[in-house]
Amino acid sequence: MRDLLYPKLDVLSALPSVVKEQTVFYVHGTPRQLADPNRPYVKEEHDQFLKDSEAAGLKVRARTYFERE
Repeated sequence: MRDLLYPKLDVLSALPSVVKEQTVFYVHGTPRQLADPNRPYVKEEHDQFLKDSEAAGLKVRARTYFERE
């Protein structure tokens, strides 16, 4: 995997102490972005970010646009 561009788990772990408990973080994407065979790292980073955010105790939701097109 390439060097990741999003905040790492150690940084994400600090967030629950500074954000309100009801804060929800949304990760946005499209099927084209997440399934692009020329850029498989997009889905890998998307999925890893969700996993790391949840492990850090953050409330996260994935939002995928244009799924029915």
